[in-house]
Amino acid sequence: MDSFHEIISGKLKIEDNFPVSVKSKFADTVWDFSNENKPRNLSINKSKQLIDWGTSGFILPETIMYEVKIVAFFHAQCPRVISNRSRVINHGLKPNTYCPAFKKLLQFLTHLYKNCENNNFFKHSKFETNENGRRIQSIYDITIHSLNEAAQSFYSERQNDIKKLLMLFNNPIIQQQIATRNPRDKRLGWNKNDINNLCFKIQPSVEPGDSKGYSDKPISDKLFQLLVKGSTADLLSFLRRMKIPLSSNYNLSIEHDIESNFIYSSLTNLGSMFKDYSEIKAKDFSYMSMSNKRGSGSQNQRELFKRTYTLSVNEFKIILQRVQLAAQYLLLQFTGIRYSEAVQLKRGCIEQLDSGDYVIRGTMVKGKPDDRLTNIDYWVACPIVRDAVSVLELMARLNNNDYLFAPNRLVVLNIDNRPLSNNSISNGITSYIHIVDTDNNFSYKNNSAKKRYQNVYAKYQLTTHRLRHTLSLQLYKAAVGIPYISFHLKHLYESHNRFRTASEVTLGYGGISTEIFNDAVAINRVNKDIINSLYHPEAPVAGPNAEEFKQRREDFFKGWQAAGVPIEEVMEDLVSKGIPFVDVGLGFCGGKRKIEYADGTVEEPPCKGNLQCNPTKCKNAIITKMHIPIWKDVYVKNKKKLNDPYMAYAKKEIQAIVTEAENVLKNLGIKLIT
Repeated sequence: MDSFHEIISGKLKIEDNFPVSVKSKFADTVWDFSNENKPRNLSINKSKQLIDWGTSGFILPETIMYEVKIVAFFHAQCPRVISNRSRVINHGLKPNTYCPAFKKLLQFLTHLYKNCENNNFFKHSKFETNENGRRIQSIYDITIHSLNEAAQSFYSERQNDIKKLLMLFNNPIIQQQIATRNPRDKRLGWNKNDINNLCFKIQPSVEPGDSKGYSDKPISDKLFQLLVKGSTADLLSFLRRMKIPLSSNYNLSIEHDIESNFIYSSLTNLGSMFKDYSEIKAKDFSYMSMSNKRGSGSQNQRELFKRTYTLSVNEFKIILQRVQLAAQYLLLQFTGIRYSEAVQLKRGCIEQLDSGDYVIRGTMVKGKPDDRLTNIDYWVACPIVRDAVSVLELMARLNNNDYLFAPNRLVVLNIDNRPLSNNSISNGITSYIHIVDTDNNFSYKNNSAKKRYQNVYAKYQLTTHRLRHTLSLQLYKAAVGIPYISFHLKHLYESHNRFRTASEVTLGYGGISTEIFNDAVAINRVNKDIINSLYHPEAPVAGPNAEEFKQRREDFFKGWQAAGVPIEEVMEDLVSKGIPFVDVGLGFCGGKRKIEYADGTVEEPPCKGNLQCNPTKCKNAIITKMHIPIWKDVYVKNKKKLNDPYMAYAKKEIQAIVTEAENVLKNLGIKLIT
């Protein structure tokens, strides 16, 4: 706000009529930060953009509420008082970030207030008091002892947010503003270190019916394969029988699934059925628009539909819902798109770049300012994703909705042209598990359940966040290269430390998030992949020391084979011993500081720590088939630069890089088309 310098200098006092948002002032009982004119807020639930200071559960003294409001005011209007981060200074804080945090702080303070009231030590007092018998009217009356007592019996997933907000009461500018209305002759009863050391109640163990404990864990390979196979067959069967051109070049293994798909095998006139169904929807839309009431103006057409196709309109709608869910799952699974980004996608979002590659144009929300332009971000659109978009566009048009993730109802009268909520998308893709899980490996038959998703076991329930974790794991296992994964998930890993050891499972120069590989099973699986690419006797390797490495590897396995030990057991033993290499993107580095030759001469490796790593010239390096995608990328990009007139000044150096990449790929058994 314009009065920033006056506030921090103490010349200006925060008054009740000060605006905190476009819709609210400081004295208001409800602070409303929602703004319908900001399309980037489309995915944000309005409840996350409100602070209701009058909620009945917050039985706090008026003074404490005022003091908390002061801290909230600085979050909304003067965030540089509480943060020196450049992003905060330039763009401010997002209400959907701090509003839920303040709600949790108020819940915690209410819990503390009640805790003091219920303590046996204070039964003599009719007021809520601290351990010194002083009545609690202000934040300044709360001692660190009271905070510790309350924290130990209070669980919240936002405990770090609570700590951060409590620490801000030590901010001198905030204390100065509080003192303008409530002068105090005593200091705050705690400091930042005290707050940092608060021990909140430990998270309760996950109950069998609670899916929260699994929300950030990748789904199993078995479930992944079931969903991909089922949704692909549903999607391609539908498009094929609708005579809509396919982007996917499916292989023979899925041809049988498409042809035998029991849902569509009997629908020989699917195109005709869809056309008649569309006309019925249009008739209903016209009826409701003209009569200004909900209902159906297509009863005759519905009866004719049933006689013609021996299937009611509602039964056909269920079939369309199935293919819509299949398309939603495939788009989410193979783009790794967040919910906040998925609900921004509209019809016509597929574009072909000059390079010939297809992308989805949309709006990235997380970490971006609200006033940033929309539809300027891209996601890779592989063929099956493009087919999924074709289906979702078809379904959206049926309901006069612009959004790909649209509710399955007509946009008419009081039904807004809006996308699905986060819970609706999660419940929808979870219910698809129940549809395709005919063997009930992941769900159970429960006729009493009102919704399909309720039939899926808690540990298998899906969210867009969980599908991101699954995609990152599958991409890594497919060895597409860390840079590609980082781009595809919109820099999921950019905030993590780089060049950690392999035992920390943050491999590659881009780094892999430890949150994805944070359990022993995943660590073992990743290490096993790397060990196989390095040590398996048939695995190709390249680099200046490749021949020597292969000879040592061959001698090693000969010794074990002579002893009658199977290769599989040897590999498992190697996995258990860990990996003496770190992945630097273009190859594995053994980490030696100097290279010693047989004649006794010593040579420094051609690098400076992690900088200037060149595994094609370093005998510490081993390049494996896991690095093929990265070397292909090096080859293709630099090949293009050779033909770029703006890069003519560096043509010699670029040609050297292209030649190096050619040689590496050739040694790894890759034939290049020139």
